[in-house]
Amino acid sequence: MKEQSFDTFMTNTGTLDAQIRQSTNLPSKEAFLSAMAQKPGRQVRDILIETPCNQSCTACFFNENGGSGKVQLTQEALSELRSMISVLKKPDPEYFALYPKEISTALPMLSIMSEQGITRTLTNGRILNKNGVIDALKKANIRKLVITVPGGKDAYAMYTQNNPDEYETLLSNVNLAVRNNFDVSIFMPIFSQNINDIENTVDVLGNMNVRNIQFIRVRRFGNAFSLPNEYFMKNDDMLTFLETVNRTRKRAGDKMKLTLFGGSFGPNFFGSSIYRQLAGITEHWPNSRYFCPMIDRQFVGVSFATKKAYSCFIGMSFEEAQIGYYKDGVITYTKPMLTGESVQNNLRGMCSENNCEYQPLCLGGCRMNAFALAKQNNETNPFFAGQDICITNTIKNL
Repeated sequence: MKEQSFDTFMTNTGTLDAQIRQSTNLPSKEAFLSAMAQKPGRQVRDILIETPCNQSCTACFFNENGGSGKVQLTQEALSELRSMISVLKKPDPEYFALYPKEISTALPMLSIMSEQGITRTLTNGRILNKNGVIDALKKANIRKLVITVPGGKDAYAMYTQNNPDEYETLLSNVNLAVRNNFDVSIFMPIFSQNINDIENTVDVLGNMNVRNIQFIRVRRFGNAFSLPNEYFMKNDDMLTFLETVNRTRKRAGDKMKLTLFGGSFGPNFFGSSIYRQLAGITEHWPNSRYFCPMIDRQFVGVSFATKKAYSCFIGMSFEEAQIGYYKDGVITYTKPMLTGESVQNNLRGMCSENNCEYQPLCLGGCRMNAFALAKQNNETNPFFAGQDICITNTIKNL
């Protein structure tokens, strides 16, 4: 049966009410929506720091509209950053974050991350082998490293624009981090040209004792906005991708955890975890009321460089995502909030209520993802656009 090619994604089937009961013990869709509504209205606050980077990846979203391109971490800048942190984390320290663009080229950031008890950071991994980098991370008590590996050698060169001969150095640096007892996980960006790299990449990393790989779809943010259409996944690519991950999961068994970054592929309502997260039964940072924390302004990212406030950290390259600014210890909002009610009433395409029974639970998935494609297509009201790809829709139409 064709479903066997996707069975690791189809662990919770039946009617919507049956799926809700099986995953949450709540009796119905109405009870589920009531549980969602009762979740606390938290707001994540994230300081977005466009630190210098040693790569120019084709799909990097971290390029602020009107920004300087990079922040110099002088002592004066670090002092200013500490001041911003003391203000912005006050409402709810548990829901405060710092996001440097690339930590290995911004080691002065580590002292502040250590002060804030931050033990996880992202890196492209390119210079982990350089003198002092690993030691600096250890000294700052960084325990978890998320390293980007875009597939095989050719995909690496295509994605990073680096010399393909550097690919082996990247793999060696992943191994170096594992041997230095970091908890290493991998982000693997997915685009049309590297889907066939998945199985071999998983094998190579698994042999290094990497246990967690998360696949994240390349979307039209930042540098990627101007990439040709051929770069991006289509519906046929989505089927191939899911089949490949399904097959690779079965080969890996319990030795590795292979997951999808939900914002990029959409939520999977044929699994159980999404129901438990949305109902507030299990904790899943940022624990927002909706799948997309942009709705009801449950996320605000403040650019350290410009002090502009954004509704989504991946929306920095879009003027439309700027919702206000930070000045003198206060965030001032200059645009109305995108509310759950307005999204539900205005969603279109595959995400309209007429086209998707999961719409009241999902509210159209990642709004910035839909926005970016709609903006490129010159659609009106792009924040209400439907998705181009959704794992739930794909599985439902098998």
